Amino acid sequence: MDKFYLITFTPLGRFYFGSSNSWGESFYASSLKFPTQTTILGCLRRSMLKQNDLLDDSGRYPKKDYNGQIQSLTGKSKAKGLDETELDLGIIKKISPVFVAQSNSNGDIENILFPLPVDVYKKKECKLGILEYEKKDSKLTSRDENYGYKKITEGKIYPAEIMGDKNMWDDYLQSKELDYNSKYEMDKIIIPTSQPGIARKERIKEDGAFYRKKDFIMAEGFSYAIISEVDNGFENLMKIYFETGSLVFLGGEQSKFIMKIMGLNEDVKSKFPTGVSRFFNGYNPT
Repeated sequence: MDKFYLITFTPLGRFYFGSSNSWGESFYASSLKFPTQTTILGCLRRSMLKQNDLLDDSGRYPKKDYNGQIQSLTGKSKAKGLDETELDLGIIKKISPVFVAQSNSNGDIENILFPLPVDVYKKKECKLGILEYEKKDSKLTSRDENYGYKKITEGKIYPAEIMGDKNMWDDYLQSKELDYNSKYEMDKIIIPTSQPGIARKERIKEDGAFYRKKDFIMAEGFSYAIISEVDNGFENLMKIYFETGSLVFLGGEQSKFIMKIMGLNEDVKSKFPTGVSRFFNGYNPT
């Protein structure tokens, strides 16, 4: 029987997640705010191979002549192919989009946070509103930016850029009024920062070629997190990460994180918005 686990990634300092759009027009490079699913999957696969002594001496690549054993753990699908119809990820069956977990001083999960949709905006009186639309009379076309709807909300619109907990997401799904909680502003949790860097060409530093790297730090008590559905045996394969967590690296810059894996008990499941917690119906952790 497959099992669900909550996996958290707590940064140990600055972190940077690159993408094909990271470089701006001038001399700066901007990190993504969230790691991609492919980044997380690559980390999980590498961790499984490391714990089972299936990485080469460099610690970066799978050992040769062990393909059968390696593929039984990691599967045959490439990380960049998560949109494949039939994925083969080995022990890992599914991984969720990345969200944020808030923990207390004892390490217990207090809140699960997801970014609010782009149709949520901030009003001047520090309240949140939801953009209203009405259907257009014109025929729908693929070029219609609002998919056949036009915005009817009046007045100045300020982007919310805020994270929502269970209560806020449940209110949003029921079209209730949303209260603005400034402590969940995105930039107070995933805090932007920057530092100078040295440009590279084909992974080789270019002397005198400097740029500004825009990266992030995470507020204390917060971590990135995912839900993963896995085969039986995952806990034995990844035992070190269940106890106190252990060091892993994410992204091309090898940012340092502590990865910790925990079961989805009833208390943790209750922290998820209703629309997400339905996913666990019928699942009883052992």
